[in-house]
Amino acid sequence: MADSVFNANSVAVVTGSGAGIGLALAREFASLGMRIVLLDNRGDLLEPAAESLRDAGAQDVMTRVVDVSEASEMEALEAEVADSFGGTDLLV
Repeated sequence: MADSVFNANSVAVVTGSGAGIGLALAREFASLGMRIVLLDNRGDLLEPAAESLRDAGAQDVMTRVVDVSEASEMEALEAEVADSFGGTDLLV
């Protein structure tokens, strides 16, 4: 059986996670104890979303306003995630 990334040792980077489907996915990952990186281009939504994930059991939550269509922003983000958490296990 293959190893699953859906465990408490994993890091999920979730785009569009200030609301809607992205936030719903992030909540599910948080319920598994995963470390979560919330990304959205609407910064005002990120802190309330992060608080809800902490309440749902996320070990660590990082929030960043990022334009995912900009490669340089994503590269800088991945470097930060690697420094903070050791890298990304799941990107959605």
